Amino acid sequence: MQVSKLQTIADLSLNDMLPALDIDGGVSGKPVLGKTSIQSIVDLFPNTPQGSSNSSGFSIPTTIKSVAASGDYFIGIDSNGELYKITKSDLLAGLSNNNTSGSNTSGSNTSLVDNLKAITTWNQLLISDTTGTSGNVTNWTDQSGNALDASNSSNYPTVLTNSTPSGKQAVNFDGSQYLTHTAISGTAKTIFIAAKHTNISLTDGYLLGNSSGNVKIFGYDDGANSPRLYSSNSDYFASSNYNNVSNQWKIFELTISNTKVCTLYINGTQDTKQITLNDDFESTRISGYSGGRNFVGQIAVIAQKNALLDASTRQSIRQKIADWVGITLP
Repeated sequence: MQVSKLQTIADLSLNDMLPALDIDGGVSGKPVLGKTSIQSIVDLFPNTPQGSSNSSGFSIPTTIKSVAASGDYFIGIDSNGELYKITKSDLLAGLSNNNTSGSNTSGSNTSLVDNLKAITTWNQLLISDTTGTSGNVTNWTDQSGNALDASNSSNYPTVLTNSTPSGKQAVNFDGSQYLTHTAISGTAKTIFIAAKHTNISLTDGYLLGNSSGNVKIFGYDDGANSPRLYSSNSDYFASSNYNNVSNQWKIFELTISNTKVCTLYINGTQDTKQITLNDDFESTRISGYSGGRNFVGQIAVIAQKNALLDASTRQSIRQKIADWVGITLP
């Protein structure tokens, strides 16, 4: 009998028969070819989800998704052989074997840190903890190996648990709080920031700035409905409308070339305007600058490199951050 010549059955029923090989059912332990019903196979799984019309309660899903939402369920089998369901956010949180202690967000965040460092080296790499620990963030430990920690002994931000769509913890800024670090010098740069603005106001502050008299800032203010970039001269990007990012987790991606031409991408979509600066952009502060305008919202990732990375490399980095935070990119 040639299988290729058999008729294809489009709609199987539970009473249809399938060939089966009984490996120990023959004489002297020799296998015996027999038949069994689909119902008999289904009945081997008594603890399957209920709700279908067949007697075993087993149902085969027909919906196909390309992206799972944070609240979607995955089906698993525990150590006792029992079926169970778990949400995407809980599954991702369990896969990140992170750790933190005291009031510092110093956990290794192994999966994301290793993934980002496997793509390229970094001048500064700040990743929020995901263990659900609460407290004040007096020191945000740099994971790049360059010891560019961001800290503050007062007016420091706090931990906000279960903040991102994937259930990750984030660093929460209330508009009066900020962290400072040693300047990252250099002309060409690639900067990634995963953040959510939570105050629906154009004055909710800058993501990056400084605490000196040399104004260097990046973020939203009341001057226009797009992010502002300032370093000796100032301008606004064009299409990154504030109302399209407020109360949503976004990946802000800023690139600066050796000729100081600056390009902004939000979740990978390029702003329609580029800005050319007169001076190097060297921030020393997370949230606001010496004149105020502190950030209101949560930040989960800040990754800075003193080089203009190519588009393919940035796409890989962007996707790793998006998967970790739980953002669906366009």
